[in-house]
Amino acid sequence: ESEMEKYFSLYSPIEIKTECSEQEMNESIIKAWEKRGISFEESKCSLITIWLQSDGLTAAGHAAVLAENGSELLLFEKTNPQSPYQATKFSDLEQVKKYMFESVDLESARYGLETGTYIVMKNNKII
Repeated sequence: ESEMEKYFSLYSPIEIKTECSEQEMNESIIKAWEKRGISFEESKCSLITIWLQSDGLTAAGHAAVLAENGSELLLFEKTNPQSPYQATKFSDLEQVKKYMFESVDLESARYGLETGTYIVMKNNKII
């Protein structure tokens, strides 16, 4: 029950302005997390999330773990329930961001969805 509470504290939808900028979306997420008591410590592993907008709400559309090993970045994720976990190697955060954006664009095109503002975050910082 405690783990479920932590999960929903982190991933529950957050209210935002309908026509918000990336920065406004980021600020809304940070404020909501502060109210929920969510904080991050610097380490070699980070939470990577992509936040999607739907009208006046935002929520994490996908999450992964980023492990930093010197100049290498390994992104660990599970893309669907039937597939195994996968690791993808990147050389910088900009590549991780581009990969996450392209994933959302592919899903949106596949299902004919319109995606509003979306951002990629490393822990509590926008990439």
